[in-house]
Amino acid sequence: MKPYKLKTYFVLFILLSCKALTAQSLTENIRLNQLGFYLHANKIAVVVSNISANDFYIITADKKDTAYKGQLSEPKQSTNSSFTTRIADFSALQNEGSYVMYVPHLGYSYQFKIAKNMQASGQDQQAILILKCSFILLHQQHTGMQEQKFPVQVAGMMPVITINIS
Repeated sequence: MKPYKLKTYFVLFILLSCKALTAQSLTENIRLNQLGFYLHANKIAVVVSNISANDFYIITADKKDTAYKGQLSEPKQSTNSSFTTRIADFSALQNEGSYVMYVPHLGYSYQFKIAKNMQASGQDQQAILILKCSFILLHQQHTGMQEQKFPVQVAGMMPVITINIS
């Protein structure tokens, strides 16, 4: 085989591998309660995207088993922003465990739990208190949750700041 053909195949292999990795990535466009859901309560996520997919899947955190398959609601255009949203209702899922949501052509949500008794850890309780009381950027190393900016800064309000919780 000629060297230039080998290089071409190698580059093609790398590009296809990268595409496969990005297809399996986390997305912030699936919004749900990362602390989890009570077993017998409503379980709802919001998908912020104008995707053509109609199905969503709740799969185990190890991504080996599908626990629930559902249909996304019809797209709704926000009157106050450019967002198009769809609701994913998986309240019928009554099995305890750790899960992620998968939406084809969009990706995976952050991990969440479904349990009979949802008690936040000390770190989670501290993060919740800070989220309710201030405008702070929380880091995963301090909260145990995926890093997110909370709350959304409102015009004329306090600036978003970062604080270390130790």
